[in-house]
Amino acid sequence: MKTKSIILLASLLFCASFNANAFVVDVNGLYMSDTLDQTTEATSTKMMADASVGISLVQDQWFLIGLSFLSGNVTDKSAGVTNSWSTTDLGLRLFVFIDRIKNWGLGVDYNIDARGKIVTGASTEYWRGSSYKIDFGYTPLLFHKVYFGVRVNYYVAAYDQSSSDNITFVAEKNTRTMLYPSLYLGLRF
Repeated sequence: MKTKSIILLASLLFCASFNANAFVVDVNGLYMSDTLDQTTEATSTKMMADASVGISLVQDQWFLIGLSFLSGNVTDKSAGVTNSWSTTDLGLRLFVFIDRIKNWGLGVDYNIDARGKIVTGASTEYWRGSSYKIDFGYTPLLFHKVYFGVRVNYYVAAYDQSSSDNITFVAEKNTRTMLYPSLYLGLRF
């Protein structure tokens, strides 16, 4: 984890040494809760949130690069049994505005460090791997340097290591895929 974090930070600083014109902070998130009452109660909660810090590499601020942090959690409970998945991912983010007035944007995150945890009843497994997220949406200027809007996100985590004790990992492939809407808040300085 330390080595990957140092590589990510060095990459961002290397890019910043060229022609940084703006500092950017982006936050993107979703929270959803659902309860079904029949003969037994079933509940489901879902949360996906990501934040990034970055810089613009061109003068008119249409192309941005930065560090990305993503956190996700899905919990389902039915008949007294709880199943959950959670992840914490760290990586690089590229963001491009695709229109002249910078309302429509496309973002791509590649998280080289994804750490997941799955709990199925009484059993717990820890996963390691990588992930990516692609988001597209409409984010107009709300007021001076603050953007607010909605985005559609496609997330894929590809875990290639698994452990039952979070110490000894073995090769095992597990994948989590999600398509979800979210609210977006961006600050550009």
